[in-house]
Amino acid sequence: EELTANSNHSICLRRYYKYTAFSQQLSDGQLIRLDSDSEFDQFNMLVNGRCDLVYMNEHVANWLINNHFPDTQFYRNSVETDKADLTLALNPKWAALKKRLDAYIREAHRNGLIDRSLARHMRKKPH
Repeated sequence: EELTANSNHSICLRRYYKYTAFSQQLSDGQLIRLDSDSEFDQFNMLVNGRCDLVYMNEHVANWLINNHFPDTQFYRNSVETDKADLTLALNPKWAALKKRLDAYIREAHRNGLIDRSLARHMRKKPH
């Protein structure tokens, strides 16, 4: 179902986060914002029917589904809604390592280490 001006879907979002991807829909009432304190709480609210939609990082969602909601079927939007850049901040005392760290991260992307690491960490953990 598409979002329309009359749809009034509720969406569980993280408290205090600003979501530029949905600012128009939130301001004109297409989406009704329900805040939660964690991504886990967002999924709980969805599972318990307190909201129609959740919005979160795909890696966090995969981990939560695999480790806390394995028996629940979720439907995902296949359209990328927004991109978020991540920042790694260093204390000034580590400034001399910045070039080496940047080079390591570029190489880890190039050789697939980051993708392999994500795949390993997103799978279901043994109990």
